[in-house]
Amino acid sequence: MKKVSIITPCYNGESYLDRYFTSIIQQTYRPLELVFVDDGSTDRTAEIAEQYKEKLSEAGVEFHCIRQENAGQAAAMNAGFRVFTGDYLIWCDSDDILLPENAEKKVNFMEANPQYGFAICRGRVVNEEEPEKLLGRLYRVRPEGEDSFFYDLIREKNMYFYPGLYIARRAAMERDIPGMQIYPSRLGQNWQILLPLALHEKCGYMEDDLFRYKKKKKSHSHS
Repeated sequence: MKKVSIITPCYNGESYLDRYFTSIIQQTYRPLELVFVDDGSTDRTAEIAEQYKEKLSEAGVEFHCIRQENAGQAAAMNAGFRVFTGDYLIWCDSDDILLPENAEKKVNFMEANPQYGFAICRGRVVNEEEPEKLLGRLYRVRPEGEDSFFYDLIREKNMYFYPGLYIARRAAMERDIPGMQIYPSRLGQNWQILLPLALHEKCGYMEDDLFRYKKKKKSHSHS
């Protein structure tokens, strides 16, 4: 079985970490590795992560918790890149929701389609206070003919940057991202990962709805 790694940067996530760690435990796929990067949180993030260490282990999830001084999400992703060991990578924010079959269906798709270096699934935007309230659907309309993924990223056309939608092969990332490190900017880490993948690799399109983004006024992505 191919191992899946999930890298998640987090800054002051105490209000949603119970939900996040539960969604990782509920993943139907194993072997699974979680690399959680606490980016200098000043709330109870470190304490909550420690509380879930045993629960994750009991659920068969290999858990790595990295703590660093606050340096931004790109720097946190770099810390995760240095230690993850999976054949596939999923990366997501700590306030996102991966549905239970997220990893399993993504791996099955990639194994059945070796021509793709990465793939995108579908998802939904829901309300933080009313999770059953649908605010929008997340999916890229596949262009007819040659895929314009790279250029659409640049133009922000027909494109979604929510990382929980994606999966990438480790081999593709090692080919396309020099030294498996991105520029440690405060913003734009998903762009930095997706641009080189889109330039060099083919993207696969999944019809499966596997991701939820809870929209809230104070979220990093929303701001």
